[in-house]
Amino acid sequence: MAKENNLSPVLLLGISAALLCAGWLMKSFPVLIFAGLAPLFAITDQARDKDRFWNLSELILVALAIGFFAAHVFKMQSLVMSMVEAIALTLAFLGYSFAYQRLGGWMGKFAIVFFWLGIEYVFLKLPWRNQFTFLGDALALK
Repeated sequence: MAKENNLSPVLLLGISAALLCAGWLMKSFPVLIFAGLAPLFAITDQARDKDRFWNLSELILVALAIGFFAAHVFKMQSLVMSMVEAIALTLAFLGYSFAYQRLGGWMGKFAIVFFWLGIEYVFLKLPWRNQFTFLGDALALK
């Protein structure tokens, strides 16, 4: 039996944003970025269970936007690119939500990872790919 997640989605947003910012800004310990994704998975679970993903996807979007903005060291020139990245990668969580509704619970959280990697692959093939921040860039900073 799975453990119930009783944390507020706004609290999970704060935890995720703090961990993502710390991971991008503390170049010696980038593993915090991966820990910052865990609250986003919990938000996705709450949205899936209560069938309110559209309301909670905004929290995922905000956490990712803050995280990518921190990855660009809070430069105002990168604000638009951070929002584009956050919107695109929120689609990975949205894709998981739709796949869960259509295919059922056997899918697991690996679907988010596959969707995320697919979106990063699309970013990699774009001509202006040097402006995007990839998840692997965090480990390259160490």
